[in-house]
Amino acid sequence: MPTMLETTKALLASNRARREGVPPLRETVRALFATGLLPPASGKVVTGYGTGKRCVICYQSVTSEQVEYEVDGRVICHLPCFNVWREETIQRAIQALPDDGTGVIDSIRL
Repeated sequence: MPTMLETTKALLASNRARREGVPPLRETVRALFATGLLPPASGKVVTGYGTGKRCVICYQSVTSEQVEYEVDGRVICHLPCFNVWREETIQRAIQALPDDGTGVIDSIRL
């Protein structure tokens, strides 16, 4: 099974070949979720100045001029990447809710 880093690199390479650019963050997060390499965004989040480590979502270094998000002591990402990751986590949780017949769940699903 490929690692998260290998999957992210492959996504970036395939999207560059297709569009000559970085894949949309949401597409990357969804692909990492689908492969099981990115867990839901939950747990303890620690922020600080970037340490030069690579973001697991966009694979760009988090520089000392940027804010680095460390989730559960192991996942490093940028603020925009974290925001998309968190949004996708919430959306997946909403999609997993059972339909209660009232239409409330459908009104919050995107």
